[in-house]
Amino acid sequence: MHYIQKCLAKLQKGKKATGVFAYFNEMESLISSVSQAKSSAEFGDVFHLKQALAVRAAAIVKDVMSRFSSSKEKPKTKLNDLFAVDLITMSHTHMIYLCFTIFLESIEKKTYSNPKSKEVLLLVAKVFALK
Repeated sequence: MHYIQKCLAKLQKGKKATGVFAYFNEMESLISSVSQAKSSAEFGDVFHLKQALAVRAAAIVKDVMSRFSSSKEKPKTKLNDLFAVDLITMSHTHMIYLCFTIFLESIEKKTYSNPKSKEVLLLVAKVFALK
């Protein structure tokens, strides 16, 4: 939660997030985006699923962090009482996006002796995204 807070504070100062946190840079456009998928194959594409996970994570991060920041309560009260469940949900959603992104990157970087291996791993990624 604190690292997310730091990233968002840096964004407000004009510094871009990098790596798997780069979706923070596009938070507003992600939240307002509409899927361009027209078929079930397009909906099931891993890169479409990655985009969907980014949209969900961005929406939840923005909502929780804006409510958390605007609250006038003491920091401990906000963390432990008012926003505890929301912060867990936000962190969980963010971690799902991070795990999926890192897994996709590792699949793309590796060379496979059996060409079917990559297909199976991409199927695992799809199942993870859709669960």
